[in-house]
Amino acid sequence: MNTKQINYSAAYSFADSAVSAVRNPSDIGPDEVIADFFGFRSPEFFEQIEKPQKYTLLHTFIHSVNGFGIQHYLGKVDGEIIISDYGWLLDGAGIPRPVWFTAQEVEDHIDELRDILEAATTTITDAAFQLLFADRTFLFEFGKFIQPFICQLQPGEHPCIASPGVVKRSYFPVWLKNAVFHRDKGRCQLCGCDLTNILVPTETRHIDHMVPLMASGTNDPTNFQLTCESCNTSKGARVHATSHLTYPYW
Repeated sequence: MNTKQINYSAAYSFADSAVSAVRNPSDIGPDEVIADFFGFRSPEFFEQIEKPQKYTLLHTFIHSVNGFGIQHYLGKVDGEIIISDYGWLLDGAGIPRPVWFTAQEVEDHIDELRDILEAATTTITDAAFQLLFADRTFLFEFGKFIQPFICQLQPGEHPCIASPGVVKRSYFPVWLKNAVFHRDKGRCQLCGCDLTNILVPTETRHIDHMVPLMASGTNDPTNFQLTCESCNTSKGARVHATSHLTYPYW
């Protein structure tokens, strides 16, 4: 398994902005503005809901919520504010500050800075995703946040739409199964039974849509949880998720 260094301190701000936006969508604006923040009806959006992609809907949303403000205000504030507000972004992404990144010179390099801050935003977006993917309770909220937009989709818009508001079922790649198993600590997230096969013989492991496809869920990686066979088959098309189950450190 590949490893990477992640600056979680820099990610908390991005993650908090995304959580606040999901819980208080009126702070973003009307539905058409919210839709733009996750690329509703774009080719990338349909790819993300059709089958699991490693760059998820949540990545898109985190990047948009945070990156929009950065790029929008960049040319409208003076050098001192730029250094104060965005220096941490470069530091958090591990990008060296350019020699011209000073209150006196930075305003002469706005175009260059836009590119650098875009790269920094992308890096910190991934770190924020790692934080939020560990919180299945929030992921369930995010799935319900997306749900009204999926309801609007009609057959003919894209081959992945099976019927009004319903996305076709997709295969589950190995990397997704491994990620969900690891995040959910090898336990069914509905009944808590052990699915690791270490202590007791395991019931069959299932990957379950928290917001079912028939209820306008998606095949985005953020919409899955680990369940046992019994819980998965009895859940049916109900929109249901329990509080996230984990182990405390002590």
